[in-house]
Amino acid sequence: MTPFPGLDLAYVKNGLTLQAEATLFELVRARGDLIDKDSARTNFTSGLHAGYFIIPELSVGAELRYQHWLKNTAIPDSDPRRDNLTASIGLRAHLKVAANMWLRPGAAFVQPLDAPMTDQSYHVAQIDVPFAF
Repeated sequence: MTPFPGLDLAYVKNGLTLQAEATLFELVRARGDLIDKDSARTNFTSGLHAGYFIIPELSVGAELRYQHWLKNTAIPDSDPRRDNLTASIGLRAHLKVAANMWLRPGAAFVQPLDAPMTDQSYHVAQIDVPFAF
């Protein structure tokens, strides 16, 4: 079970989107205490997004994302895995396929900005194809 309260604020005008969000995840374990002694873990995520429609069918966006484990006894407070920071940039198409249906394929490059992901030379290419109806 995972309750996840969050807050999201956005400004959208003239093809520009500016957005900020924060979410708190309370991860509650129902069973498996022989493998994992934590009955609950708490994780905080946040992000900033800026996007702009170049043309009505194509937008460009950039994000800064931060994640931090507030409670996780498996990861000591001094461990760099306790949190991570990433930046990304990408393009997304906005294709109307029917009256109330959209295909929104996108591609993005994600760059970690801190350890441990930078220590391991992580670089992420992401492709997704959401279908909205």
